[in-house]
Amino acid sequence: MPTRAEIQEFEEALLAQGGLTQGTIGMLPDQLLVWRPENTDWDFFPTKRWEESLGIGACLKRTVRGERGFVYESGDGITALVDFQGPTFPTENFGRSAPCIFRPLRRPLPRSELSRLGSLEKLFGKPGVPRSTQNISVSQAEGIASLLDDPLPPVILLPEVNFTDQGLIWNRASQVWGLEGPMRDVVLNTEAWQGMFRQKPQAEVGWGTEDRYDLFSEPDRAVAEFKLVATSATLVQLDRYLEGLRRDRGGNWLGHIVWGNSCTRGLIEAVKRRSDVALWRCDRTSDNQAHLVRID
Repeated sequence: MPTRAEIQEFEEALLAQGGLTQGTIGMLPDQLLVWRPENTDWDFFPTKRWEESLGIGACLKRTVRGERGFVYESGDGITALVDFQGPTFPTENFGRSAPCIFRPLRRPLPRSELSRLGSLEKLFGKPGVPRSTQNISVSQAEGIASLLDDPLPPVILLPEVNFTDQGLIWNRASQVWGLEGPMRDVVLNTEAWQGMFRQKPQAEVGWGTEDRYDLFSEPDRAVAEFKLVATSATLVQLDRYLEGLRRDRGGNWLGHIVWGNSCTRGLIEAVKRRSDVALWRCDRTSDNQAHLVRID
């Protein structure tokens, strides 16, 4: 989770981009957004690429600019706020979504803490997680806010843009991948891997506890990293892998980034300037096979 200083730096960067705070008191969210962990926007935070902070978030159809929601991630609890920057529009893979700013909390609120609030009982299903994205009442929002370490910050609104025309998300696959592991396994178990490697790579190879490579080939001196949503932070992660391999094993190593559902323009442009990294879109075909398309 980010520190208070990192959150302050992020908010100052949003204001420098033309963002305006709405009042001096933080507005209560009026919806609880249930997102998969791999589809949230944590990746841009460690890279401090604040200009990529505007994204899209699945939400209720009635959402408009200036509203906000709590983000609930399975396994972690409530981890963030989102400030919506515009009305909803239909997306092929994620239903109704709206442009938003992802604003991490300094400390997540786990299910164990939330369960103490009697007002939230109807939000959670039998597995102990919210059933789906849904409205929350003022009393429910006040209960959640009372558990936070810090007061709710004011909503920040960036200058209005026509989100669907800005290309903030470079592309989306025709059929969504739900998890990175199965996407990688389909590539590995078909001939799709041959676009990246001469010899069949190994999966989940790693040394120590920090770095594990999604696909690894010693003969090719190459690794591949798979992401449902690829951003500039993915390149930072891959660079760490490549630097470690060059240091520990010597010589030149190549890296591949394979994305399944979306990829930012910032990553596209960064990879275009690299001779040691390739970027691939992994299309999911109608028969649940994988087709790799190089896009850098």
